[in-house]
Amino acid sequence: MVIAYFVASALVVDGVEKPVTTTRLLTDTRFERGFIVWSPKPGSHVQQGMIRPDEAAPKPVWGLAQWHSRYTLAEVAPERMPGGAIRFSDGAKSVTFFPKGSEADIALGLQGNLEYEGKAPKPGDPTCRHGTRGSAVLRSVSIGEGDGFAT
Repeated sequence: MVIAYFVASALVVDGVEKPVTTTRLLTDTRFERGFIVWSPKPGSHVQQGMIRPDEAAPKPVWGLAQWHSRYTLAEVAPERMPGGAIRFSDGAKSVTFFPKGSEADIALGLQGNLEYEGKAPKPGDPTCRHGTRGSAVLRSVSIGEGDGFAT
């Protein structure tokens, strides 16, 4: 989990200490709102849909890239797993959201055998950028809280 804050206890202006506020820089650090799903087409940044473990939650603030994939997570239905986790899978890739109190917030998975049609990619071949090798790209699309860092 990553949480970033700008913290200051006081701001000194012309020798006078003035109180300041703390503003959270990143929102939804547990990914509870889900993800905006971007197109798998390389070089494009086109929204295809959303995956949301809770449809009542506000719109996602994070994007999920799935470059070079032959499949898309954009319109898959959620699957409730034993223990309360919610999983989205297109057969080749998956995103699992775990309930609060779990050891992890999310898990990203890739079925390389299906994605690569049973063959290992050769050097220079495009490879799916999701999950394995830590290559999933999570991109903040909105900071949200506050207009400034200190007021």
